[in-house]
Formats: sequence, C-alpha cells, structure tokens
Amino acid sequence: MNRQDARKLLQKYRLGQCTPEEKSWIEQWYSDIAKQEFSDEHDIVKQQIISWKAIQNNISRKSKQSSLLFTRPFLVAASIALLLGLSFLMYHNRDIIKTPESERLHYSLIETKNSELKNFVLPDGSKVWLNAGSKLKYSNQFDKKLREVTLEDGEAYFDIKHDTEKPFVVYAGITKTQVLGTAFAIRSYKSLAATQITVTRGKVGVMKSGDDKNKPVFLIANQQVILNPDDGSFQKTKVSGSDFISWREGKLKINNESLSDIAVILEKRFNIPIHFKGQDLGRLRFSAAFEASEKLDDILEVLCLAENLAYVKNGKVITLSQRK
Repeated sequence: MNRQDARKLLQKYRLGQCTPEEKSWIEQWYSDIAKQEFSDEHDIVKQQIISWKAIQNNISRKSKQSSLLFTRPFLVAASIALLLGLSFLMYHNRDIIKTPESERLHYSLIETKNSELKNFVLPDGSKVWLNAGSKLKYSNQFDKKLREVTLEDGEAYFDIKHDTEKPFVVYAGITKTQVLGTAFAIRSYKSLAATQITVTRGKVGVMKSGDDKNKPVFLIANQQVILNPDDGSFQKTKVSGSDFISWREGKLKINNESLSDIAVILEKRFNIPIHFKGQDLGRLRFSAAFEASEKLDDILEVLCLAENLAYVKNGKVITLSQRK
C-alpha cells in the first residue's frame, strides 16, 4: 500500500465508509505494532507506540465527554493519520536512523567438542588454547577500546599480546580477569562448582563480575585463585603453573582434585559419561600425572588402585564403585 492509498483508506474510515475487513485491518495494524519490540535506535517507532496508546486513552475519555463534537472514528482516523506520517518519515529516513553495520554487535563463537583441543589467534594477536568441551565468545567490537572475551564454558589458556591502552578482560562464570599482557589459564566448566585462574607469566587481577567496590585479587606467576561458590570468597595459593596447562600437550595432571571433578574432566577428555555408585565416592581426592598416550582404562586403573575402587563399563557409560 502506497501513501495515497493509505490516505484514501483513512478518509473512508473517518467517514464511516470502511468495510468491516478494512476497519479491522486498520485497528489490527496498530495493535500489532504495539506488541512488537524494537531496538534502542528506533526511537521514532517507540514514540509511535507511546503516542498511539496515549491517543487511545484520550479518545476513550473524550468520546464520552464530547460525543457531540467528535465521533470516535474521526479521532481514531486522525491519530492513525498522524502516526502513519511518522511511519513514512521513519521509512524514508531509514538510512539515517539505522545503526551502521560496523557498529552493530556481532559475536564470534569458537568451541571445541569433547575429546577435541583447539588453538587460535584473536584479532589483536593474542593466542588462545581451548580444552575439550569449551566455548569462547567475542564481539566485532573487540580490540577497539577494551579487548573483552567470554569463556562461556570450559577451560582456556591465554597468551596475551601486551597493550597498555587496551586491557584484556575475560569473563568466566561470575569472575572477571583483567590483564595488560601476560599468560594465564582459566577453568570454568559449568559442570564444575568452582572457577579456577592460574598465572604462568606476568600479573592479573581477578574479581567477581559486576563487583567494582572491592579491590581485585592480584596474581603473579605460579599463583592460583579459586572462587568459592558457596560464599563468593577467593582462595589464593602457590602452585606450579605448568601443571595446570599440561592439557595443551594432551597430558593430564591432577592436583588434589576431588573424584567428582576428575570425572568431569575425564568425561570431557574421552567423551564418555562417568557415574558413581555411592554418594561419598565423589569426595575422594587424588593427585596423579598421566601422559598423553595413556588411555582411559589406564587412568581408571590407577585411580581404583589408589582407593580400592572398581569400575564397570556398560555400553558407553562407566560406573565407579567401592570394591567389595
């Protein structure tokens, strides 16, 4: 429908000459617009919706008070004419009010499947390694003011290109890690309770995301912080940083980990579910090291031998239990 056709239809509506279908179309059109959601840059459309609702309310009041001067169809038609003009204004100026494509947010998602490792280079030259079952997201605005990425799930190692003017920020779980140029690992699987940050070179600041009141916890090389999910506190310790990035080479190093956490890591690594027969088994803690060549059976044999456990394979599921 062009502008002239719309005017004719509104004139018919004002004179009460619309067919029931035309009348229904006009009223349904603005009803549908009012139900839609628009992005922030479309302020004109928002104003139309607000104006339409205000006019409807005004009509409702005035139609009762001034029925001798104005009929409801006339007022509705007048309001639609006004709003239709705004619609045409927005349409003919859409190239002016539209946000440039380069400024619209678009996200790149890089992910790994279970049993898969991946490394890549970000637009600023920073290097990233993703462990199995991980997802990392960044926008097309990356490297403009801040270099921000989100580790949505999984484990990653970052070797950040130094840039004093553009801090590098990683959001993972409820943590925010900020650096200028350094190397560090973050483990933040959704299936694990805690988020763990380990520094291998340089210095990082870690805080809870959205908490700008408290000072960050600073880490240097061979230091680690774990966010306690129960009370939101940080536990800072000294570690051997290389132990926590050996997965890049396919190795597996376990440092006083609970069996429940180890099971999650093995599930991601070998793409097979691991269950427990007995609730207390998941609390057992282990420390061990395995080479990239060692298979799942080799790892399970070592864990079972250490705590007198047994495991059974049933199809594609492994069940751990206390040996009788």
